[in-house]
Amino acid sequence: MRSNAFCIAIFTLEGKMLYCNEAFRLLIKNDPVESFVNPRFEELGKLTKEINPIFSGIITLGDCYSVNTSIEARVYYKHNQLLVAGGVDVSQLLEYNMMMHRLNRENSNMQRELIKKTRTIEHYVANIKLSNEELERINQEYATVNEELVASNNEIGILNKKLADSNKQLNELNATKDKFFSIIAHDLRNPFNSLLGFSDLLKRNAANYSTDEIVDFANDMATASKQAFQLVDNLLEWSRIQRGILVPEPCSIPVMELINEVKFISAQQAQLKKISIRCEVDEDTHTFADREMTRMILRNLVSNAIKFTPENGTIVLKVKNTETDTHFTVIDSGIGIAPEHLERLF
Repeated sequence: MRSNAFCIAIFTLEGKMLYCNEAFRLLIKNDPVESFVNPRFEELGKLTKEINPIFSGIITLGDCYSVNTSIEARVYYKHNQLLVAGGVDVSQLLEYNMMMHRLNRENSNMQRELIKKTRTIEHYVANIKLSNEELERINQEYATVNEELVASNNEIGILNKKLADSNKQLNELNATKDKFFSIIAHDLRNPFNSLLGFSDLLKRNAANYSTDEIVDFANDMATASKQAFQLVDNLLEWSRIQRGILVPEPCSIPVMELINEVKFISAQQAQLKKISIRCEVDEDTHTFADREMTRMILRNLVSNAIKFTPENGTIVLKVKNTETDTHFTVIDSGIGIAPEHLERLF
């Protein structure tokens, strides 16, 4: 993904950079590991690996001799590798930082000039050798330098406000991206697994299948492709919701119809592990919610249940209406969640 607003890099625990995108490369110096100013890369590697992300906050990149850049980032650990993902508009932030660096340098020069003029005045006054006209000229220069310094400080204040507003917008964008990518990784796996499985069967055994069997495979692959397209379309709608572009549209939903759709979408993934999916819901049960959002949530729960259920297992979908709510329950015969981790779910 090419984006000035999203930085990503992968490192080994020993400090070798395996991958980074263009935005992240703009922020680092010659040695990627030494470019971690705060916190240091060694400090990230020592953090606990039990919970992902292992770090969430500000990471400053650069070195001790030039302009540095801070990003709002998260660090994930898996297979002895660290994934650093953060969001910042690199080009805009670098431009602001360079402008502030220039203004700070000019400010320092003016302060040095002010000190120099002050010392000059003190020297002249101490020796009582300057005329009133000379003193007046120096005072005017002193006032001019002060005015320039005030103007410079005002400009720095304006740039700081713009930078704060920009960082706020980038943080909101990064929060949306974090959720968006987590759903992409979870939701697209099923149809692509189906496509890969069917295409592999055709590649290895096409000569042994009849025309009707090949047509059946093609239909299954077309179904998986449509499911993948629908998932991507739903995810894009979800991202628009997060940015306030799309508003949920609740309506009365026939629950059995919705459950059957989720069961159909998950059928290929369940068949690969010989898992049966059973539904316990009344035919006339309805719920009031946004249809696409509810289907997305149920699909994620069922997909996760299939993932952690052993072969020949069973998954049960239960739906029960109360006076005020509709309760959806997904039960599987998998390993379950350790009691000490349950409190972290909600």
